Amino acid sequence: MSGIRSISIVVAAHLVVALIHGAAHGSLAINPPRSADLAFIVLTVYLGPLVAVWRLRAARSRSGAMLLALSMAGAFVYGIVFHYGLPTLDHVSQVPVVPWGTVFRITAGLLAPLEAIGALQGLAAWRAARPPTFTGAPSAR
Repeated sequence: MSGIRSISIVVAAHLVVALIHGAAHGSLAINPPRSADLAFIVLTVYLGPLVAVWRLRAARSRSGAMLLALSMAGAFVYGIVFHYGLPTLDHVSQVPVVPWGTVFRITAGLLAPLEAIGALQGLAAWRAARPPTFTGAPSAR
C-alpha cells in the first residue's frame, strides 16, 4: 500500500471516529468546549489532517507531512490529557454508564492510537520527502 494511501485511510478513519466522538460529547452534554478549545479542536483535530492529506496529494509533501505530524500529535496530546489525564468531566472514568457513554469511551480509546499512527506517518513522510543533504565538497571539473 502506498504511503499516501495508508495516510488517507488513517486520516479518514480518524475523521469518522472524531465525528462520532463529538456526537457522543453532544449527546452526553459533556463540557461544551470553550472558544479556545473549540478553535483547537476544529483546526487541529478536524481540519489539520484533512489539509495535510490535500497538501500531500498536491505534491507539497514536506509541508503536508509536517502538518500531518503536528496536527495528529497535537490531537493525541489533547485527547490524552483530557480523556485520561486531568480529572474533568471529559475523563473517561467520569462519563455516565449509558449507551452514549460507551460510545464516548470506545471512541476516546480509538482516537489515541489513530492519532499516534498519523503523527508517526507524518514524520516518516516528512523524513522521506527531505531534500538530500550536502555531504561533500564540490567536484573539481
